[in-house]
Amino acid sequence: MPKATVVYRVLVACGAWAVVGFVTVAAVRAAVPAVGHFLDDPALLSPGHITLVAIMALFLLLVLVGWIGTLLHVATNAAFRSPAQRVIIIAFLLLVNVGASFIYYFVYLVWVRKGSSVASDAAAAV
Repeated sequence: MPKATVVYRVLVACGAWAVVGFVTVAAVRAAVPAVGHFLDDPALLSPGHITLVAIMALFLLLVLVGWIGTLLHVATNAAFRSPAQRVIIIAFLLLVNVGASFIYYFVYLVWVRKGSSVASDAAAAV
């Protein structure tokens, strides 16, 4: 597997796990009143406000990196042979935007073996 593809795969994983982490923080914030009160502190430079801003900034950065990594992985992945197939997948990923890395990683990449390609799988079957 080319080095760039491995890097893109890691970027997609970072973006996907960032979405999982964000959903977890949101669930804890809603379920545990003490955490909700801490993060919803109205004072501008309070520890809760700074923590919330830091979490959101990190989440947005990781989602953006994951989204770009997802599009690059689809564009360079040897398993997608047809240009039409790539265009359809990229169009779908652009449509789902923030959830692109999450959907692509957990629906496709987790189930595909690392280093696997359609050509090597076909050669092994023959």
